[in-house]
Amino acid sequence: MQTALIRFFLAMCVGALLGVGVGVGLRAYRTSSQPASSVSKSLTTGAVKGAGEVDHPAWRYARALQEGACEDVVEMTLWMQERLKRVAAMSDSADAVQEARAALCAEVGVREPAGNQLTGEGIEDKYVFAPGATLEVVAVDAGQEDLAAPVKERVWIRVTYPSRMHALRDSASLPIRSLTVGVNVSEQDQILKANIVGNVEVYTESISYAW
Repeated sequence: MQTALIRFFLAMCVGALLGVGVGVGLRAYRTSSQPASSVSKSLTTGAVKGAGEVDHPAWRYARALQEGACEDVVEMTLWMQERLKRVAAMSDSADAVQEARAALCAEVGVREPAGNQLTGEGIEDKYVFAPGATLEVVAVDAGQEDLAAPVKERVWIRVTYPSRMHALRDSASLPIRSLTVGVNVSEQDQILKANIVGNVEVYTESISYAW
């Protein structure tokens, strides 16, 4: 009888410890994938350009997508620059690099209704930073650790859409009023890919439908 009680007690202890471990792991994951509570001073009070604008690669990238400045987007995005380097290494023709650059630029500029939908794998950045949306830097933190290059910082930008007609859609095709996304910037000020689809991280708990 005593042996059975001891075994029962030990099983209860092990279960409790496992529960605590899982809880801590979940809290750590949530903390790493959500905006930091404090905002970088350099992004709020320093190098301010104008109404809500800041002089930072993440901000310039978002604005370039909004404005359709595809050359700037290609120049700032690490994986695009790496693709151009591979084309250059595999071909002696300067025309091949220019054609690859033009193809990337054309891809940046195309917005199709079918692509304007958030999925579990992410979404192309051009749909997030849509023309007419209001952008606001809300936080900055250390960013991810397992990307293609070391991260200098991750900037979180709140995106608010002007109308249901011009809004990003969720997986159920409902129009999103606003959401917050993270842009990871390398030590060389290049934009890093941090999702399966698109570069930005979507903070799903920030999604609002309050029109």
